[in-house]
Amino acid sequence: MAISDFKHELSSLGTDFAQLSPFNQDYQHIRFIGPFTGQDIIWDAHVYTLSYFVHQLNTLTPSSSSVHAFLEVGNENERGRKIEIGLHLPYLDVPSLKKTIIMVRQYKRLALGRYEYGNLINV
Repeated sequence: MAISDFKHELSSLGTDFAQLSPFNQDYQHIRFIGPFTGQDIIWDAHVYTLSYFVHQLNTLTPSSSSVHAFLEVGNENERGRKIEIGLHLPYLDVPSLKKTIIMVRQYKRLALGRYEYGNLINV
């Protein structure tokens, strides 16, 4: 989908992002527009609570349940540029998703790769 078509879709819906998965307080799959390397793109975002990321996706070694909040920018796919975001929140809601979108949009030097921030969290 062209970015102009997606902008029109969001405008007609009166929203800042498109929700691609049923609402879940631990995981959301959304799309939104934001900058990357100096131009606007469509972000294909997978947003997780850290607890869900560690315990449901089994991304760490079984003996480890500590993780930093993170952003991981991946390659482009048919929905846009993939980004995975792990947040130190007890649950996800619309305000937390909107704040996450603002955070990504304000990150000026975002490039491919993983960015960890904040304290190491035991979940």
